Amino acid sequence: MQTVLKHKLLSPILQAIFPVLSAAPPPGQEDPEDEENDNGDGSDSESPKHYAAQAGGGDGSDSESPKHYAAQVIDTMALHMPPEKLFQQLMPLAQACLSSGNPYERKGGLMCLAVLAEGCADHIRTKMLSSMLQTVCQSLSDSNQVVRSAGLFALGQFSEHLQVRHLNVLQSAFDRARARVVMGSMEYVTVTREEIAPYLPTLMETMLSALNTAEDLKIRSWPCPPSEPSVANAAKELLVPYFPPVIESLKGFLTATSEEMRSLQTQALDTLSVLARTIGKDVFGPLAA
Repeated sequence: MQTVLKHKLLSPILQAIFPVLSAAPPPGQEDPEDEENDNGDGSDSESPKHYAAQAGGGDGSDSESPKHYAAQVIDTMALHMPPEKLFQQLMPLAQACLSSGNPYERKGGLMCLAVLAEGCADHIRTKMLSSMLQTVCQSLSDSNQVVRSAGLFALGQFSEHLQVRHLNVLQSAFDRARARVVMGSMEYVTVTREEIAPYLPTLMETMLSALNTAEDLKIRSWPCPPSEPSVANAAKELLVPYFPPVIESLKGFLTATSEEMRSLQTQALDTLSVLARTIGKDVFGPLAA
């Protein structure tokens, strides 16, 4: 990387890869990470796990498109280049993408922020965390699903490499009435009992409503707050009042026999196992008796 800096190649490289990173797919096509997931696992293209597997897996799969390699170039620079020099050249390009009216350019800006998280973690934490996290939070309420998915991917990268807590993400999502984003964010929340308490009623109300009334299987497969260990471990006895309606909602999935319900049945069992570990035998025991 010293050669890149010595010969002033950083700017030309970034100028070459950003159009690739932010390019829209050909008409009638989608980027692999934005495609509907038809693997029968109940997840969708807005799922952080599905997005990360397609966009940032680095596992030699077919998802390694030119856009994927463009992100890898930035990732490598972040790991091996002084962050001050990299950010000076990179952030104007990223900001231009993030403020664009083109959703794929906004997506490219978010992917850029995401892959910076590992190599530039210390620099981001000390100098840019607030502004970058605010940008990601705002993207979670974007009108375009492509951008929301990229925002959730960035949130996951921040969680893994920056060790940030995400209560402000929940507040941002609630303020914008985007319950789907809240559910998608549950995987990355690290909270205490006191912190989760104000959010739990709305989370549970949203989840129970989706389980009981939604006809779309993808909506009914939203992450369930009690099934996320970080939330369940924090809430513990706060979940007890919700136990009876949760069990009633899960019964239909547990007894279903159709193939299309198989993935939801698996999620229902996961939820039960987490509840059994967190709410205590006095509450859960009678159910198993």
